[in-house]
Amino acid sequence: MEKQSVASLAKVEANRANALKSTGPRTAEGRNVARWNAVKHGLLSKAVVLRQGEGKEDEEEFKELLLSLHETYGPEGTMEEILVERIAVGYWRLQRAIRFETGMLREDLDCILFDYYNEADCQGNKPKPKKDFEAARRKDRQTIRENKYCIKLLAAGLDLSAAHEDKPISMETYYRNLINGEYNDAYFEEIETDEMTLDEMRQFLINYGWTDDKLRNNFIQQDVREIELCRKRIKDLFAEEKAETFKLSRLLYTKAVLKEEDLNRLLRYETAIEKQIYKALHELLRLQSVRRGERPPLPVSLDVLNDG
Repeated sequence: MEKQSVASLAKVEANRANALKSTGPRTAEGRNVARWNAVKHGLLSKAVVLRQGEGKEDEEEFKELLLSLHETYGPEGTMEEILVERIAVGYWRLQRAIRFETGMLREDLDCILFDYYNEADCQGNKPKPKKDFEAARRKDRQTIRENKYCIKLLAAGLDLSAAHEDKPISMETYYRNLINGEYNDAYFEEIETDEMTLDEMRQFLINYGWTDDKLRNNFIQQDVREIELCRKRIKDLFAEEKAETFKLSRLLYTKAVLKEEDLNRLLRYETAIEKQIYKALHELLRLQSVRRGERPPLPVSLDVLNDG
């Protein structure tokens, strides 16, 4: 048998020394690729992840889950790797079950809101349409601002004989409110103020003893009353919104559970998946114990079948 040359031995030693100097991938991208070298299988993962269409799932998220389990359990050999993958698939299915529950609850709650605003009651009366409380309050606040501006104009001596179409003020409305509100006898009830011009209404009041100062004070009081009404409406809107919110929240809380049929189906699904996960985990730990020369752990649970 020929002896190995000194040069050949030196070369082998040099190769070993060079191998010890290797630090593996240096870039972040290279290290990320190297992480996946441990994951040699993936037949189940290719089937369990929805890769396209509605409800598409994140394949990278599943890969990270599978890699995390590999790093935790350190499987060796095909069987151990398959068991780790089965655990990952089971957990992925449990996530899907939770999304199913959330989706079913969301659909039921949305239907409750729709029915509340659209279905008739037992007497055939439909509920009032959904109210935009904030929009209604904005409208009243704008009216208050306009009335305050009108009061300012009137107090400054605004001309009562002009229409003032360039300002948020209606002299015709002031005069009609005064005539329709101040006179209650039969004669004045027959007066059609809608057919009277501003000058006609003004002259009508002057003929019955009204002066500009008296008219101006009356118009200011009209604005003051309108401001008070708007403030009351705003307060009432807050109270109505609070009552509506409480009523809807109470209705939603009483319905925020799955229907019995859906709940039973979900529980059966989750139970079957958890059973598969624990079975795969126990078998994995058993194989690893045997590989290390240790006594395998006892089963976590026993399936008792009663076939009569």
